[in-house]
Amino acid sequence: MNEDLYEEIKRRILHLEYQPGEPLPMRKLAKSLGVSTTPVRETLVRLANEKLVDWAPNSTARVAQVSFKELRDVFELRLLLEEYCGRLAARRIPLEALGRSEKLLGQLDGEIDLHHVMQIDAELHDIVYDGTQNAMLGSFLRLLRHKVTNLWFLVERGEKWARIIAGDWPGMLAALSARDEERSARLHRSHVEKFIAELEKPLGAAR
Repeated sequence: MNEDLYEEIKRRILHLEYQPGEPLPMRKLAKSLGVSTTPVRETLVRLANEKLVDWAPNSTARVAQVSFKELRDVFELRLLLEEYCGRLAARRIPLEALGRSEKLLGQLDGEIDLHHVMQIDAELHDIVYDGTQNAMLGSFLRLLRHKVTNLWFLVERGEKWARIIAGDWPGMLAALSARDEERSARLHRSHVEKFIAELEKPLGAAR
């Protein structure tokens, strides 16, 4: 599996460079990315397994669309699992992981580009997920996060949300460093609630 190819196509989907419902013809993708069709096929299969791509037999792959029902289901699960993740990570996250997260936090200082902030936000979430030392929980949370990441770019492209996302992390990491399970759980839930509350306005989704 070409990991760089997978990350690039996933990034384009999550950042709405490929729109929901847009066809993803293998030959066209392969040509634009300078690779053969074989790694593109492998990548699309992987993304289909992660529910980011819809691909029925004998048809062209398309960027997955998310229904309001799916959004509600994802939101409910994320609220529950992110809260538990915050609690578990505060108990188990290694010191080395906290050190890496502090370095990433420094990159958020004064950053207002939403794409860059979202990239760092994803890396910080991955550190926390791995810090739970529960591989199944981390894998499922990544899947849920990927299902709705591109919605940030439907709601707001300016610096407002970049500042909000960046502003949550100092407190979240401080709670992890202090091994404060209850505060960490509360802040992780709040981080997701802000996203949900903002999406409910234009999308009409209900928690």
